[in-house]
Amino acid sequence: GAVPTRRVATGETSAGALAVLLAEGGPAALFRGLAPILLKEVPFFVVKFLTFDKLTTTFTSSWPEPTHALLVPLAAGAVAGIVAAAASHPADALLTLTTLGEAEGSGAATSATSG
Repeated sequence: GAVPTRRVATGETSAGALAVLLAEGGPAALFRGLAPILLKEVPFFVVKFLTFDKLTTTFTSSWPEPTHALLVPLAAGAVAGIVAAAASHPADALLTLTTLGEAEGSGAATSATSG
């Protein structure tokens, strides 16, 4: 979380911050943020992959042959990224709020909360 990051920012080594993290929370502390990250990232990549696949198929069948090499993947990737970002935005917002809440609870100073 924010405490080890702050320790590194103040000059403590990464190894030292890791030792403190393990001492305070045990090995489980290394995986504390895994579930929220997965709840955000898995839907993003599923939506992006499915959208890209569908758009690539649609564009390939409806656009002229010379555009297939560059424009089809470029257009499909851009649209798929936008759709996936929109679909995963609520989870991203919750992850950010959760992270900020944990940082405030630990006493860590964050630029987002200090204004």
